[in-house]
Amino acid sequence: MVCLEPKPGPRAIEDDSFPFEALSDIAEIESWRKEINRPTTHIHKWWAQRLGTVFRALTIGTFAPSGANVLDLFYKPIRIPGGTVFDPFMGSGTTLAETVKLGARAIGRDINPVAHFLVKCALSVHDRKAILETYRAIERDVAGDPADAVTLRARRRVLAELNAAESADDDE
Repeated sequence: MVCLEPKPGPRAIEDDSFPFEALSDIAEIESWRKEINRPTTHIHKWWAQRLGTVFRALTIGTFAPSGANVLDLFYKPIRIPGGTVFDPFMGSGTTLAETVKLGARAIGRDINPVAHFLVKCALSVHDRKAILETYRAIERDVAGDPADAVTLRARRRVLAELNAAESADDDE
């Protein structure tokens, strides 16, 4: 685990050697398969959704000292204890989500109440057992209604995903 402590002085993002081109290539690949990797920041359709790759690299470059190999750090587990990022126009929250993944404090604001609500929900910790209980209660409430094959398959798939998530939590 690499810890980047916030310190004064030149930052890696200011270096002429900052790997913009290589990171752009990685981001392009990420953009091709959004249906496979759908981050919580993509819950709502935004005008200009940003890719996590870009903001992970920018955040690492902002906290890493000048001369650090950002591309090498990009693939390592990193923590930025004591770091804080403020995004006054958070939109879908990509900057905040990547900041949180790196272990720094994220503060976001937006004039759009939908953006605020969705980012708050996406980045909050939720009780998966409570979610499963609520889902099962809803399922019991509608169980007597006739369901077509598509609805039944969708219900089974959602329940399987919730059970898998619960199992993953139990393994931790």
